[in-house]
Amino acid sequence: MAALVWWISRLLDACDGIFARSTNQASNFGAFLDVQLNMASYSLMIVAFYFRFPEFSFQWILMLFCYVLCISGALGLAWSELKVKSD
Repeated sequence: MAALVWWISRLLDACDGIFARSTNQASNFGAFLDVQLNMASYSLMIVAFYFRFPEFSFQWILMLFCYVLCISGALGLAWSELKVKSD
């Protein structure tokens, strides 16, 4: 059941931006909120696994660190691309 809910959430997450752009309702706040909610949901999932399988605590902490590092790198790259285009 949890896997089904997860896949449905991923499908809806993929469709919301497409829908917003196709109906001309996309906004900077919507893009910001999308990233924030994705970060929160993925982070909470890792924390839930940590509580369910505490014997792998180091691995969960490492996974969370790598996730934050990847997302912050992607956001930093996007920001630098925006800065270059605006100059």
